[in-house]
This record gives sequence, C-alpha cells and structure tokens, in this order.
Amino acid sequence: GKGAMAGLGVTERDARAIVERYPGRVEIAAVNGPRSITIAGDHEAIRAIGSELEAAGAFFRLLDVSVPFHCHLMDPIEPAFRRGSGGVGRGAGDRPFYSTVTGGRLAGDRLDADYWWRNIREPVSFARAISALADDGITTFVEIGPHPVLGHSILECLGARNAEGKVLASIRRQEDEEARFSTSLAALHNLGIEIAWAELYPSGTCVTLPSYPWKRDRYWTEPKPVEQIRLGQQDHPL
Repeated sequence: GKGAMAGLGVTERDARAIVERYPGRVEIAAVNGPRSITIAGDHEAIRAIGSELEAAGAFFRLLDVSVPFHCHLMDPIEPAFRRGSGGVGRGAGDRPFYSTVTGGRLAGDRLDADYWWRNIREPVSFARAISALADDGITTFVEIGPHPVLGHSILECLGARNAEGKVLASIRRQEDEEARFSTSLAALHNLGIEIAWAELYPSGTCVTLPSYPWKRDRYWTEPKPVEQIRLGQQDHPL
C-alpha cells in the first residue's frame, strides 16, 4: 500500500528519461523487453507519468499489486529481510541457472542472502537474461505460473536478435489445468523436446507403434481430354 507499479510501452532509454524527472520518487523496476518496461514508486508520480503517456498515445497500465517492488520503498524491510534469510542454504545446482538480477548465467552457490535482497530491490533484468539464453541457443520456453504474462516479452527479445522461438504456458486462466498442461507437453514433444515419460507413466513401458500394411493399389480414372490438360499436353481453349 505504500506505492504502485505500472507497465510502460516505451524503450529503456525513454523510460530512464521519464523517471529522471521524478528523482527519489519513481524507478525502473524491470526491463522485460525492447519496449516493455515496469516502473515502481510513489502513487502520485506514477499517476502523473500515466497521464503523460496516455496523452501521447503510448501504452500505460497500472499493475494490480499492493507492494512496489524494486524501488526505494522496499528499503525499510532490508534489515528484517537479511536477518530472516541469513540461514538460507544454497548449492551449485544441477541445471543451468540464468539470473534476472545479473542478466546472465549464474552458479547456484552464489544465491546468498545478498543476492535475494538484490532480487527484491534492484531492477529485473529479464530482457538481458532472455538474450543470454538465446545466445546459448535456448529458444523454447515454458512460462510456469497461473497465467502467462511474459510470453510476448520473450518473443520480442528473440525478435530483436533475429531468433525464432516458441513460448508455451503451463496453465492458463479459465482453462482446464490438466488439459492445458498436457497440450503444452504435447507441443514440446512435437518440437523435439525430450519428455520424461516415466514421470507421467511410472509403471508403463514405451513401445514403438506397429507398422501399417499400406495397400498401394491405384484407382485413378479420368477422361482422356482431362488427362491431356492435367499433363500439359493440351491447353484448354479458355
């Protein structure tokens, strides 16, 4: 309740020029794509920015959140957060991890209390992280959450690097969850992604489909004049 967040349809450069006019009141909270910026800060300043952008015909939308993450309004909780998270364990991990704090690949044993405070306080470098993934050849994404919100930004980031990709949702609002999950899983399979079938069917065995005895008999009939036209032996007068 101490502040607000909003999404802007402007470049990062333009967003920085906007927030510089409100020093100590508004900050860039996230860079999600080439023209997808989130800001956070004081209610009045963000409303003023919204009026300015809407008058110019630019996209602006207040986010339905009660906590203004990634800005100065989070500073009062830092001491309590550090006390509460000091004992959080961390390890190297067995999967590559790309951080939206650093914007690149990061080892799991670096995720200490200081990292997680930066995750709360500093801007989200989502676009940089997606670009790093694309540079490493990763262009198929599954957005895990109650409803996809970042798929468009991911495709924008890939497009800016002339890379094609696919973004799938784990589940979607107002859709059958199991059906959506299975459909996305099938789409991943069709894209050549290896599926852990044993997780879905722990007591089953994968077998190849039986061969099909194709009957290659030919049943083609047509009048001789039509055959000549089809084969280009005679042009139709029309």
